[in-house]
Amino acid sequence: MYTKQHQHHISKICQMKEELRGIYVHLVVKSIAISMISVFVPIQLLQLGFSLRQTFLFLLVEWVCFGLLAPLSGMIISRVGIKEVVLLRTPILVGALVYLGAMNSNTSLQSYYLFPALLLGTSSCLYTLSISSLFSQVMSRRHEGAQTSKFIALPTLGTIFGPLAGGWVVMTFGYAMLYTIVSLVLIFSVVPIAFVEGNMDHPHFRLTNFRHYFRTHRKMFLMLNLYGIKGFIFFAVLPIALFLGRSDIVFLGTAMSVITLCNVFCAMKIGHSVDRLGRRTVLRIGVVATAVMLAVLGIALHSTLLVYLAVIAATVKILVDVPFECIVNESAKKSASPLEFFAFKEFSLLFGRTMLFLGLMFLTNGIRTSFFIGSVSALPIIFF
Repeated sequence: MYTKQHQHHISKICQMKEELRGIYVHLVVKSIAISMISVFVPIQLLQLGFSLRQTFLFLLVEWVCFGLLAPLSGMIISRVGIKEVVLLRTPILVGALVYLGAMNSNTSLQSYYLFPALLLGTSSCLYTLSISSLFSQVMSRRHEGAQTSKFIALPTLGTIFGPLAGGWVVMTFGYAMLYTIVSLVLIFSVVPIAFVEGNMDHPHFRLTNFRHYFRTHRKMFLMLNLYGIKGFIFFAVLPIALFLGRSDIVFLGTAMSVITLCNVFCAMKIGHSVDRLGRRTVLRIGVVATAVMLAVLGIALHSTLLVYLAVIAATVKILVDVPFECIVNESAKKSASPLEFFAFKEFSLLFGRTMLFLGLMFLTNGIRTSFFIGSVSALPIIFF
């Protein structure tokens, strides 16, 4: 049931259709830019001579920063609103990309390679909490599955060729040029936001309410831990595994573009199935299928079939993502403040991600082991 404050925010958003179009344009353009680099940041580190352990440490620092800053980011967002936060996080993100681009020509910067990880984590946290809480407010309850699938798929629709384009730019001009292009696109993406009149405010954020969720949502806390492990195997571990198998940037970009295409198609189709069959029915099917495919990836790590199995696995995991996010968004809508709830969500995801990256850093055959860990950790989600 919505509070009066929820009703106030929804009424205000409904009166700002033109302004919201600017938000959507920004979201799509930003997604295209990020898709060109997200796969290649860890690959750049490996090509610069950093070890796998150092590369996973970079990712660990980035996402620990993301999770730990969730409460602080929530307080900032509640005070300044979406427009100001998006404008604030863009120069932080561009600063990280400039630093990464300069590392190739200035080796002294490589000694402080964790600095851009801190910037990336901070900018991502500010942005994710803003967009997620806005979506939870405007989502229609009647078609939650379909709308959640669009929330996942539509920003990704324009990013199908992003990884392929990013790989081509790296091979032709280098990482510095890639980060320069992406930085310019990111700056351009905030233009529609800059012309939005007024402040798109958010529900309040109170630290006491944020802490309260850890007592009232213990089961969700555990499930988010497990969900975080599964998500980052696909986001971070799988691209590295594909690159190490072929050491070909363009091949990796092509593979990730194909995976993105399958994800978009599957997400759009699954949304209606979630509304028709029920979230938990689809979730259980997806959990079993994802657990099986992760185990298969671990077994076939050095097989020539790995890329084909990766496409199938990444497509199957959408059967988990859409219903899981529906359940989380429903809980956010029922909460006093979606912003507080999404800060709880991101903080909870931190623990699963940390356990995964620590395993990757210190276990023998860490990449193969991570697929098996992901397979086992995915199974309890069937009880969500």
